Parts: sequence; C-alpha cells; structure tokens
Amino acid sequence: MNQKTIITSVLLLLGINTINAQSFFTSEDTNYTYIKPYAMLQLWGVYSMDEKFVNNNGSLEAVQDRANLFFRGARLGFKGNPYKGLSYNLMLAYDNLGQDRFTSIRANSNDIGFDVFEATLAYRVSQSTDLLNVTAGFFRPQISRESLTGPWAVNSFDKAPSQNYVRNHLVRRGTGRAMGVNIGGMQQQFATGFNYNVGMFNTNNTEGRLWSPLLVARAGITLGLEEMEDYSTNYNINYFNKRRGLTISGGIAHQGQTDSFEYNTTYSGDFLFNFDNLNIDGEINLLERNYQGGFYSYETGHIRMGYNIVIAKKYFIEPTVMYSYFNTIKNGPLSGYDKTYDIGINWYINKNNLKLNLHYVIQEGKGVNLYTDGISFQKGNYLGLGLQLLI
Repeated sequence: MNQKTIITSVLLLLGINTINAQSFFTSEDTNYTYIKPYAMLQLWGVYSMDEKFVNNNGSLEAVQDRANLFFRGARLGFKGNPYKGLSYNLMLAYDNLGQDRFTSIRANSNDIGFDVFEATLAYRVSQSTDLLNVTAGFFRPQISRESLTGPWAVNSFDKAPSQNYVRNHLVRRGTGRAMGVNIGGMQQQFATGFNYNVGMFNTNNTEGRLWSPLLVARAGITLGLEEMEDYSTNYNINYFNKRRGLTISGGIAHQGQTDSFEYNTTYSGDFLFNFDNLNIDGEINLLERNYQGGFYSYETGHIRMGYNIVIAKKYFIEPTVMYSYFNTIKNGPLSGYDKTYDIGINWYINKNNLKLNLHYVIQEGKGVNLYTDGISFQKGNYLGLGLQLLI
C-alpha cells in the first residue's frame, strides 16, 4: 500500500468517525473533544524576473520572465483534545502545487502530492499552571523564531530565507520538522513573564553508523503582555493592536558526533516587539559545524517591521518591510552572501483567517548558497499577489 493510499484511507476514516466523534472520542468524565478538521490555503500569483538557470552550454542564462499561479501553502489537518490536558494535531501538506520550476520564490515545485507535514501529541501536566507541557511527535525543534512561526502568521510575503539555512543545518529537512520530544512552559506574573523549551530530536544527520541526538534549549523573558495566552510550540507576529510587550529569547542546539560531522551547533537570539499598531521582530543565528578535515561557520537572520492602519474599526492595512541575510564567516559547503529585501502591504479582512497581500521582493548574492551556486542557478526578483484563507 503506497503513501497516497494510506493517507486517503486515513482521511476517509476520520471523516466517517466525525459523525460519532462526541460519543467515541470524549472520555466519560470530561466534555472535551474529538476531531476538528481544518484547511489552510495560500493562493499566490507571482511574476518572476531575471531568474537564471544553466543552459546546454553549461553557463548561466536568464529564463523568460513569467507569471505563475499556484498554491504556495496548502494544508489539510485534524486536531482535538479528547481528554483533559491531552491534544493532538495531524497536518497533511500539498504545498507549491502548480508552481513553475523557474518561479523566483525559495521553494521547489510539488512533485510528491500529499505528505505528512506535522504530527504531534501534547499533554499539559497540570491544569492549574502552564509551566509543564510535554509535546512529542514530528514537529519543529524549538529554536529560531522564524522557523517556529508559521507562514500564515508572518507579515512579509514569504518567510525569511534565513530560516532555510537554520533548518537545513539542524535537521537537513526543508520543513524543519523532526521526530522528538519537547518539555516547555510559560508563566506571566504582573508585567513580566518567561517561557522555556528543552527537547531531544532525531535528524537526517544521523543516517549512518554513529548516532547522536539533537539537543535543543530555548528560553525567553517578556516585559509587558506575553506573546501567548497559553503555551504553544507555534508563534505569532501581529496581534492587531492587542499587545504591548517585548519578548527576548535565546537558544542553543547541539548534536554530537555522527558519520557526517564531529559536532553541529546552532546559537540563536531573537525578539518580538508589539506596541499597539507597531510590530517588529528579528533574529540572529550562528551556525557552526566541525567535520573531518575542517570547520565552518555561518551567520543568518532577519529584521522585519509592520504598522497596522485600522479601517472601519475591523479591517487592518499593514505596510511592511523585511531584510533577511546569510553571511559566511568561515567557508564550508556554502560561501559568500545571500540577501533578500521585501516591501509590501497586507490587507487583513479577517485577521490571519482571510488576508490579501501585495509585495515586491529583491534578491541578491554571490558565492555558493541558496541564492546561487554560481554554476546552475541564480534567483531573480519577483512581484507577488497573495490570498490567504484559514478555515
């Protein structure tokens, strides 16, 4: 039985069982639920300019500028909390459906159809405090704010390209997900708060004779209103004028010896500042790897700002700017630099549930990195029009 058949069967079974979800999934001593289906869609129209790929003569050549309509993000899922303190989430993805391979965005076209994107079980140990929560499954190691913030919550057109470097360095998977377990919590006290996460994960860096787990720790402090009402492993940026607060976080991820390296380490610092209409976030990540015969290090991060303009007391227009970068400190498999500039405007018709946006993105760099390898590809600039729908 292939993957698509398995996924289709699961969807059909879950759909049938939804009819009797209350009686089947609810425990006798609670009124908790069950199965809640959801869908998340990002329909993009992108006009790409100056994209370059290698020609038959082995040199870089500009392909024809083009318009492309495709689903940048497309997810189906089920979540619920059938017992007190226990919740689950299963997310399937068919991102980049219909994408032209010469579109200038930082993503590959979809050639695999449906895939399991995330699957978690989470347990809140005490109902009287949010200090101790256990999450297990296939999800993001809790480091790098940009990696932890979903594409549905960012106010740039796409997520900052810096997160691609972090994810590939940590788990060697573009989605940033890995199998593991995380313990975390948060506490708000008057006008201050703190949050923490510690976790252990398996990664694609351990496919060999030697094995070491990826160990991750992240902690943050907040002045003003916390960024979450309840503990979560997902993060947000725009609180639509409801938050006044500054959260500063730092983290470290370390993996010991494998067949690929002697050790692999990531240091990360980030912040989120909201003050009524103003939203600013950013981070810096230092990526280091010691491998047989050498050592390399990179720096990557972003800074992003948006300002909410309220229309008719319910619509939000948000002009935004973002700068994302990658710099080589000591050459390894990657070298040179990679920079992205994003300027645009978002129209929140129903906050993040229904959003329109228009952005212009400029990309530049040199060396061997995700902007160009100097041989076979070089990213172009693009103008993007997007529609986001969460149901």
